[in-house]
Amino acid sequence: MTREDSTPQPAHATILVMTVGGSPEGQAVSLRAHCPRQAFFIVSKKSRDNIKAILEQAGLPSLPHELVLTDDPSDLARCFEACNRALDMAEGVSGDLIADPTGGTKLMSAALALACADRGATMSYVSGERDKGGLGTVQSGTETVLHSAHPFDLIARAAKQRLVTEFNAYRFESAALICRDLKRQSSARTGHVFGGLLKLCEGYAEWERFNHHVARQKLASGLNHFERYQTDLGAHGERLRPLLASVRENVAYLDTLSSPSHLYSLDRAVDLCANAHRRIEEDKYDDAVARLYRALEMIAQARFVERFGDQLDTETHSPTSRFPLRLFSETTRKRFFPDK
Repeated sequence: MTREDSTPQPAHATILVMTVGGSPEGQAVSLRAHCPRQAFFIVSKKSRDNIKAILEQAGLPSLPHELVLTDDPSDLARCFEACNRALDMAEGVSGDLIADPTGGTKLMSAALALACADRGATMSYVSGERDKGGLGTVQSGTETVLHSAHPFDLIARAAKQRLVTEFNAYRFESAALICRDLKRQSSARTGHVFGGLLKLCEGYAEWERFNHHVARQKLASGLNHFERYQTDLGAHGERLRPLLASVRENVAYLDTLSSPSHLYSLDRAVDLCANAHRRIEEDKYDDAVARLYRALEMIAQARFVERFGDQLDTETHSPTSRFPLRLFSETTRKRFFPDK
C-alpha cells in the first residue's frame, strides 16, 4: 500500500463508496483526503445515523451522497448485495471510483472488497497507530490514508491465462475481446498494458486475413502505445520486452509485404505458407491447402515478374500484359492474338 497525506485536498472527479460503522474519525479522514464529487455510504440500521456527524467532521456537510442499507451487517451475502447496489449507483456518476472498506463490520468490509473484484475501483483504507501495543484501535489523530492494489489486478489470473492461450493459438479476435474486458476492469496502469495488447491482437488478426497494410498500422500503433505509457508499465514493461521486440520485427516485415512492389513476391509466398502452417496447427486442413495452392501460384507469379518486369497493368493489376507474345506457340497466338 502507498501512503497519502490525510490533509484536505482540492476537489476532483472522485466518486467514493465506503462502508460505515465504528469510530467516525477514519471515515472523516478518508472523505477529507479524497474530496469526492459524490459519496455512497453502505450503512446498517445503526450506522446510518452517523452520516451527518461524519460529514461535518470531514468539513463536507453539503457533500452529495446516497445511503445504501444492508439489512444484516453480519451476513456476507446481504452485505455483498448492498455493496453491489452502491457500486452500480456509483458507476453511473462520472469520475474515478474509489472504494474504502475502513468502517463497518468485518463482513461489510470483506463484501466491499469482493464486490470491487471485477470492477474498475481502486481500494483505499485508513490506518494509523494503534493502542494496546499495536493490537487495539487506531488512535485519533494518527490516521493515514493508504491506497491498495486494484482487486482485479490481483485475481484476474484466469482471464490473463485465457488471453495467453487464445493469443498463442492464433485466435487473435478472441484474444482482443479478452483484452477489452481486462482493460475495462483493471486499474489505469494495468489498463494501459491491455490497451496496448488489444492493438497488437487486432493487428495480428488483420495479418491473418492478409490485410498487410492495416495489420502494419495496428501493430505500429500498439508499439507507440507502449512507448507512450512506458513509465507507467513498471514490471510489466520488462516482461513485455521480448514480445515487443518480435512485434518490431513483424512491423518491418509488413513494410515489405504491404509494398506495391511486392504484390507478387517470394515474401508473400512465404507468408502464405506460414499462414497455412498455422491453419494446420488448428486442424483446418482445407484452409491450409487453399493457402498452399495460392502460394504455388504466387511463386510462379513472382518468378514471372522477376523475368519479365515488375510493372503492373493499371487495369488488371497483372504483369502478364508484358509477356512477350513470341514465346507463345503459333496456335495460341493465332487463337488469342489474331491481330498481333
